[in-house]
Amino acid sequence: MRINVMNKNEEFLDMHDNMIFLRNEKGEIRVVLLQEGLDGLRVDKEREIKIGFGDGTVEYSDDGEDVEIVNF
Repeated sequence: MRINVMNKNEEFLDMHDNMIFLRNEKGEIRVVLLQEGLDGLRVDKEREIKIGFGDGTVEYSDDGEDVEIVNF
């Protein structure tokens, strides 16, 4: 099996259950969620999480594709 989810500027950190943890060059963490369906394993883009730096807020994008959690 091969899971192609990394961007060129990302480093693999860990995989636990259905979550893949990737770090970009800025130090932000992207949590990629995998979901098993009738057609096999797929990436759940609607629930992807980005953990970044900030003032303790949680931001949801208007397009419904990204959820961003900022330093809590």
